[in-house]
Amino acid sequence: MGTKIKKLSKEEFDKIYQCVPRICVEVIVNTSQGIILTKRLIPPCVGMWHIPGGMVYFGEKLEEAVNRIADDELGIDVDIKKMVGVIEYSKKLCETHMHAIGIAFLCEPKSKELKFRGSFQGEEIDVFKIIPDNTIPEQKIFLDKLEVER
Repeated sequence: MGTKIKKLSKEEFDKIYQCVPRICVEVIVNTSQGIILTKRLIPPCVGMWHIPGGMVYFGEKLEEAVNRIADDELGIDVDIKKMVGVIEYSKKLCETHMHAIGIAFLCEPKSKELKFRGSFQGEEIDVFKIIPDNTIPEQKIFLDKLEVER
């Protein structure tokens, strides 16, 4: 028989969550116009541009997380081209105390016609050839070094 997984209470989850690194995926969508970023509406880093991304759920494959996040945060389907690196965030990411590690995937939109749908995390979406200064610092450094045609 399979092992039954105990569901954690919110309090238990939050306590554990503050003590371990968070594994995330970063969905770098490259288009002929540039890289798609969204502006944060929720903590951490409210008001800053960022790469769409988020936590990988228990039992979820990385590619599944990339596709879920592209749909949830941008409202688009993507083709995953390749993994391009890891972004390790500081333990004090934008005044929080979380330690996150993002596995970055370079993607392209499946459709040439881009119709974005934002989310509660960020409604403002734009495409950039030059990454704005008001981007989460670790992401700006990573994107500035990323060699893609924009």
